[in-house]
Amino acid sequence: MYNMRYFNIGAGYKFTKSFSATLLYSRSYTQEVSAIDPFTHSQTTYKYPINLVKMDLSYKFGI
Repeated sequence: MYNMRYFNIGAGYKFTKSFSATLLYSRSYTQEVSAIDPFTHSQTTYKYPINLVKMDLSYKFGI
């Protein structure tokens, strides 16, 4: 239904043998989709761009 393309970039760092952190940025690009709005009965164009920032902290127990 949607033609989605993604751009991702990230970096990670290992502080110790057990503890690490990762930072990620993601951006999606979608093609516009046209549909009839069921409430107003007019042509409506939808676009769903997404910006996402994620930080991951991980710790391994028992090392």
